[in-house]
Amino acid sequence: MLNPASYYRSIASRYDAFRQWGNSVASKVVKVGEISYGMKVLDIGCGTGNLISAVKNISGCNAYGIDLSLEMLDVAKKKIANGIFVKGNVGAIPFANCSFSCVIGAFFLHLVSRGDREIVVKECYRVLSRGRLLILSLSYKQIEKSIYSRFFPEIIGIEKNRRFSDIPEIENWLWNCGFIQVKSETIQDEPIKIDKQFFSSVKNKVISSLALISPQAFVRGLRRLRGFLDEKGDEERICDQSITLVYGEKQL
Repeated sequence: MLNPASYYRSIASRYDAFRQWGNSVASKVVKVGEISYGMKVLDIGCGTGNLISAVKNISGCNAYGIDLSLEMLDVAKKKIANGIFVKGNVGAIPFANCSFSCVIGAFFLHLVSRGDREIVVKECYRVLSRGRLLILSLSYKQIEKSIYSRFFPEIIGIEKNRRFSDIPEIENWLWNCGFIQVKSETIQDEPIKIDKQFFSSVKNKVISSLALISPQAFVRGLRRLRGFLDEKGDEERICDQSITLVYGEKQL
């Protein structure tokens, strides 16, 4: 069982060397969230602030973030000097009702206990004045096609059976909590370059699912990846990747 607090404490200092949001995703979030200058935007499970930082750079919004890891939050605070980042549980968001015009969150729900995930969505509804909740996640099909699953097929079952909720379930939570015009769409993230830096990121287990497979499966996956790199030599190796954006609107 992964201990999120311990895991993210261990990788906080090197997380940004391998995990960044591309401009295409941040721009899509700004557009769909109708985020504009001066708007108060909360990033739940913000980690090192990669997403909210990119969104702020594009829109000029006022940045807020919540996360359980103090170490990750320390990195976020250095990126946005005037941002407000707090340690807290996304199931009991420490802000008043109707505090924000938009709430965003990327790849955080799978770290919340399944029984508490709808509670988190309800909390997002509570802290929104009016506006949209945007959740970035993966569909089960995207998990199966992930570049990580290609070399570490053991993570497919872990992600689908123990961690991620499929997109229709997330949509249902939004409907149940009062959001309207609930939709989801596939968006393209920045392509991944399969090179020595990618190998290093995998070896450092910068996606948490790699910390959940057995040591033997992890070694086998590294060998597959090393063999792929050796086979391709200096040939450029680019892998497209898609993610899913789920969103809904709160109206007063």
